[in-house]
Amino acid sequence: MKLARVIDHIRGYVEQEKVFVFSDVDADLDTSETQDYWQITLPDSSKTYGARIVVRASAAVTVEFYENCTASSGTAVTAINPHRQGSETTTIACKYNPTVTLPGTKIFEQLTSGDEKEVAIDLFLLKPNEDYLVKVLPTADNTKVSFAAYVYEA
Repeated sequence: MKLARVIDHIRGYVEQEKVFVFSDVDADLDTSETQDYWQITLPDSSKTYGARIVVRASAAVTVEFYENCTASSGTAVTAINPHRQGSETTTIACKYNPTVTLPGTKIFEQLTSGDEKEVAIDLFLLKPNEDYLVKVLPTADNTKVSFAAYVYEA
């Protein structure tokens, strides 16, 4: 499927109020902090879930994506319905920096370098009733990190 058709397909989900956006920023991630985490928890459902996750940073970072993580607590990241005239809500949850007991199975890893300081985790169809973890490891102090997860349910 060509990228333009994928984008049109996702745009259709936005119009149907099936996409939800989670976004967050860490304005000062240092190597002494080791990493940032974002946990995405999908409900037990017969729906199909997919995601596009984008991490941008002011310095080189390693981004890892895990399935079946074990984590608790963390700061809730609010789900936004990008269909601004819509009223749908979601039971998908996202948390910033949960306490991670086990990261789970690594299913994606990428290191940014040079001028390329963006990582996109694209086109993953996700399992319902599962916890996913995005881990960002800085290579320099004072790294600014932005996180955006576009999660759709159909």
